[in-house]
Amino acid sequence: MKLVKVECPNCHASVDFDLDNLKTTCPYCDSNLIVDFDADRYLENKEETIRENNRLKESTIQKEQAYKYLERTKKADIRRQKQAAKQRKAELKYEDRKNRRASISPDDRSFLIIFFSMMLMAAVCFGVGLLSDFSNNLAHHEQEDIQLPVSSEQIKEEKYTYQEVQEIFETAGFNNIVLEKDEDVKIGVLKKEGLVKKVTVNGEKKFDKGSWRAKDARIVITYHAKKEKKSKKKN
Repeated sequence: MKLVKVECPNCHASVDFDLDNLKTTCPYCDSNLIVDFDADRYLENKEETIRENNRLKESTIQKEQAYKYLERTKKADIRRQKQAAKQRKAELKYEDRKNRRASISPDDRSFLIIFFSMMLMAAVCFGVGLLSDFSNNLAHHEQEDIQLPVSSEQIKEEKYTYQEVQEIFETAGFNNIVLEKDEDVKIGVLKKEGLVKKVTVNGEKKFDKGSWRAKDARIVITYHAKKEKKSKKKN
């Protein structure tokens, strides 16, 4: 069965028409329709229409392919231009360095060589110092030594009380702290009472913050105190 659309002459409705049967009835107005129809010519025109549509479709595909090709070519040209610009920039940079080197006098070149050699030696010495410090610290940690939390100069300048200094050393981990009082505060003068007079570490009066000592190092804190009154003996 091959159906085509025809127009009803009575109600002007669109009616499906079977090419194998030239008679049909309009489903809208029940009119009997007899169509004088050249089926071969219709099919030929239809095939021609299909071929034309296929040609248009193929032409559209070719245009799309041509457009994509142009886009790819354009992008490739942009990449080549960027690459050429990058290469040119590198060449100019190389030429600039070359010209700068050529413009440096022999004396300046010798100075630069000496300068950079000294910088390299300083960097090496610094690295060796860091490695030495690391090894030294590791050895102290293995021996369970402790770094002093404060220096003798700092204790002198800050005017700590003996309780404060004792707490500082105990917090750091030292466990052999001795308190000694110096009864040098006169009666009526109390402003120095309790202040630290001196601190010694294993007998050393001067010591630096961060220096290593054993955790049982003898730390003597001497502080100012009021002289105690001696009780009178009764006869």
